[in-house]
Amino acid sequence: MQYGLGRIPSPIDGRDHSLALQAPEVAATAPLASYAPRYLWTVLNQGQKPACVGYSGALGRQIETMLEESQALDFDPDDLYRLCKQNDGSPNTDGTFIRVACQVLQSEGGLVEAVLSGLTPEQARAAARALSVTRRSADPEEAILALIGWMEGHHLRPRPIGRATAAPLPVHVGERIKIASYARLKTLTEIKQSISAYGDAWIGSPWSNAWFTPGPDGVLPPPDKSAGGHAYKFVGYDDSKAAFLMQNSWGSSWGLLGHAWMPYKYVTLGDELEWEAWQTFS
Repeated sequence: MQYGLGRIPSPIDGRDHSLALQAPEVAATAPLASYAPRYLWTVLNQGQKPACVGYSGALGRQIETMLEESQALDFDPDDLYRLCKQNDGSPNTDGTFIRVACQVLQSEGGLVEAVLSGLTPEQARAAARALSVTRRSADPEEAILALIGWMEGHHLRPRPIGRATAAPLPVHVGERIKIASYARLKTLTEIKQSISAYGDAWIGSPWSNAWFTPGPDGVLPPPDKSAGGHAYKFVGYDDSKAAFLMQNSWGSSWGLLGHAWMPYKYVTLGDELEWEAWQTFS
């Protein structure tokens, strides 16, 4: 397999907090019709390692610290996965659970690896041109430029509900930053509310064989047989497209600079199904 997976479904647990309990003001606010990320965040690459939970979790911490505290921090995804394997009860089995990763981030924290920032639209354009040369095709550039144009078509969002406004404390490489809590999201509306308020939602799902290769427009094709479980982030959405913008952890050569459009109709949340969605809170 060219790309690593590694998400194990988190069993239903009645002790999981809801969005309404953890963030009642967010849960009571109707989601926007669309949300575009302010940056194209650092695209991580897990290679063939079964560490998607660690890599998607590290991306989430980068997004949340940047939006909440204006600090561009890179978190160590392999460290997060290692701690998950020490705590998930299955040390000799590949992959891990998003819930365990949430618990690790709450108890141990994410390890700051570097200080950096996401790509601005102009930097993303340059990357798109370079990628189109590498692929010897104009299609990737055109689709990526369309994505960047969609991002730029959105006004800068006001500071989301419930965010602290105090100046952040200096953070140094090698420090750990903990989350305060986490919640399991139960509906598409809650996923949109979380993205609108916090910039992302943490998703775990079966990964279709068809999804290893997004279409030329960046849209994932209809699902077929599952290749295993995968974890990733939704970092935007658009009701006019009826799709979430997902960011993967397979490097910037996959999809649209590491992104793809996931149609709403593919996302099936429910206690008896294998999809899950989470939000962490700093």
